[in-house]
Amino acid sequence: IFDYRNGRDLASRPRGVKLIDLYGLTEEQVREGYPAVYQHILTNVKPHRELNNRASYRENWWLFGEVRSEMRKALRGLSEYIATVHTAKHRVFQFMPTTIYPDSMVVSIATEDRYILGIVSSYVHVVWSAATGARLGVGDDLRYSNSICFAKFPFPADVPEQLKDKIRAEAEALD
Repeated sequence: IFDYRNGRDLASRPRGVKLIDLYGLTEEQVREGYPAVYQHILTNVKPHRELNNRASYRENWWLFGEVRSEMRKALRGLSEYIATVHTAKHRVFQFMPTTIYPDSMVVSIATEDRYILGIVSSYVHVVWSAATGARLGVGDDLRYSNSICFAKFPFPADVPEQLKDKIRAEAEALD
């Protein structure tokens, strides 16, 4: 059972929502190993999943949402990661512990390096993400895309370690 955050939780106060993550377990393993959890999801989750249009959700009703195996692999061994709201008027990045599971509308960056937090929080990156990302909704809010705004961002090359350390310290203070 893990804490769960969506975009609104990041932008204001967390609601205290939890989720059950049974990744890697079969239905039989859950039923035998965690009978109270199994009964809870059988009663509260399965009826909704049986109506879902996605076959994978209907067939794997005891699993929470998407498996996201690549993200799980990227986060393995980390104690925290960088998170930002997918669609927001103002772009803010922050560290979240890996014990907190992000909603699909939270962009997650698998790193603990404060230098990266400093770079993505910089004015240059915010302007870049505004120019390369999409816009959504009545407020024409900025939409951050990992594959475009982060992956294609021209991160500075050959930055002296002393400057990286200064950026890390500023990012830590910012976070």
